[in-house]
Amino acid sequence: MADKGGISVAVIEPVEVVRSGLEHLLKLSEGFTQVFSEPSVEAFLAWEQQGATILIMHHPLEGENGCGLALVHAHFEHLRILAFAYKASPAGMRCAARSGACGYLPMTASSKETTAALDDVRKRGHSFYAPFLITCVGGTVELPGLPLFDLTEQQMAILRLLSDPEEYSNHQIGDKLDLAVSTVETYRKHILKALGVRSSIAAVVKAIGLGLIDLPEPKK
Repeated sequence: MADKGGISVAVIEPVEVVRSGLEHLLKLSEGFTQVFSEPSVEAFLAWEQQGATILIMHHPLEGENGCGLALVHAHFEHLRILAFAYKASPAGMRCAARSGACGYLPMTASSKETTAALDDVRKRGHSFYAPFLITCVGGTVELPGLPLFDLTEQQMAILRLLSDPEEYSNHQIGDKLDLAVSTVETYRKHILKALGVRSSIAAVVKAIGLGLIDLPEPKK
């Protein structure tokens, strides 16, 4: 297969029509080059070139392919694996992440959503399905497979205050944490950068979705 430049992408998908659809999407997506497309994990493990950077892989929660992702990840740790499932669920996403996936999508995702997920995996290293992240609040603080966020204890404390319904100002946050207002402002900027967002509201929503902080208790 000719290499026309861009990030090299491999596809493992047992259903031919779905595989063809993904191949077509990759041809239309700028910055990606399909270098492999086969129905099974075995075929991928036997592939001699192993030139892929991202792997799009079917990952059902149950069935013979359930452990396939973990097997691929164990052999090729450099691969960024974007898993998808026909019966996608938060539980399935957790399972995929534990097996080494750095992204997860339902098969019902649109072409635009799939391309956006590939872009996120390419640029940020991960792309987990946002609605499922929101439902995963509680339990473990982080999903295996997600990068650790470079936030100090004080910055996490600020993030929790930003999520409070009281809507604390920088001055009030500084008073509560015994920090200078300028320090609070600097920490807030770092929080936005670490989470890859542009506003405090977006930072709070993403942090809750990722399980970094809990949903705030409603005021009585």
